[in-house]
Amino acid sequence: MISSPEEAIPVLKRWKTERGELSVMFSGASHGFHGAANPTRGGRVRESALSAADRGRSTTDVLIRYYQQMLRRLGPQEWWPARSRLGVILGAILTQNTSWTNVELAMRRLRHVRLLSLRKLRQATRTEIEAAIRPAGFYRQKAATIQTFITWLDRSYHGSLAALFVRPPQDLRR
Repeated sequence: MISSPEEAIPVLKRWKTERGELSVMFSGASHGFHGAANPTRGGRVRESALSAADRGRSTTDVLIRYYQQMLRRLGPQEWWPARSRLGVILGAILTQNTSWTNVELAMRRLRHVRLLSLRKLRQATRTEIEAAIRPAGFYRQKAATIQTFITWLDRSYHGSLAALFVRPPQDLRR
């Protein structure tokens, strides 16, 4: 579930305004804009795409305002079916180059073999992780990515997702 504007920026795709349309397309992990300004570099959205109230504002400010408007009008969407932050992270790794149906199968298998905790993933062998995530495809590479992420989390944040998420998103993207 998206719980803040900062989490919404990478997933906002399109929002129609009263006077035009703001099209936002992202490029993979860098979340750089194509055809518009990059909000992580203090850029601005093309003036012609904005309502008068938004002209001159940074892209990030405009997207945050749109996010807040959508949240007020539509309420929480709860579109990401993860039950935890770790589930979101694993889902993001598993969804690369595969269908969401296969990610759901892999997540169910991880849950079934009780590998949806950092402690259990640390204890698991690469082979055990590979077997659980096989439906997501590229299971060897994805198992290695999961283990690399956990190693990085342990070294950088003492194994704490809470400590990781205290950091501003722009710092984590570097």
